[in-house]
Amino acid sequence: MKNKKTHKILTLMLLITVFVGNNSCKSTKSIAQIEPQTETLSSNLKVTFTQDNQTSGITLDGQMRIIKGQAIQLSVRMPFIGTEAAKVVITPDNILIIDRLHKAYAYEPISEVYQLFSVDLDYYDLETQLFQTQDNMSFKLQKSDVDVKFLTADKGAQFTIDATPPNPEKHTQVTLEQLTELFKKAL
Repeated sequence: MKNKKTHKILTLMLLITVFVGNNSCKSTKSIAQIEPQTETLSSNLKVTFTQDNQTSGITLDGQMRIIKGQAIQLSVRMPFIGTEAAKVVITPDNILIIDRLHKAYAYEPISEVYQLFSVDLDYYDLETQLFQTQDNMSFKLQKSDVDVKFLTADKGAQFTIDATPPNPEKHTQVTLEQLTELFKKAL
């Protein structure tokens, strides 16, 4: 049961990062960061989206990082260029979604995600599922087949996760509802 909930949250995270990341620009510097103090996990990903009735699709490189008890980050990089296109950071209290293409971001309480998407899974359950499960996944998302391949898993890696919203002079804050509407149009 929790595995289906985990797939639903991962689907949301991938949808957000892939949609906003198709034509991205450069990233911004952070002011505050969450320092790793406990267990960590860093996984490289390949995410492939294939439209119905097509033999090939778009494949994006991504990375998932977890600092146990503090933050989960999923980022997607632009093909060929390699710069970060989009990033989702989930903490026990908040979610930060950065769209590098449109220079927009959403920063809201995590409870908003649970309400908006009718998900009955808290941060710690999601973290536990992602930390323990590194299986490849396939699922249907709107008109696309989605395949997620975990290429590497490095437990104990040293890194930081930036949970600071971007500079409001360079990025516009939007709501999760606005991002959701953009996703529906894109898919």
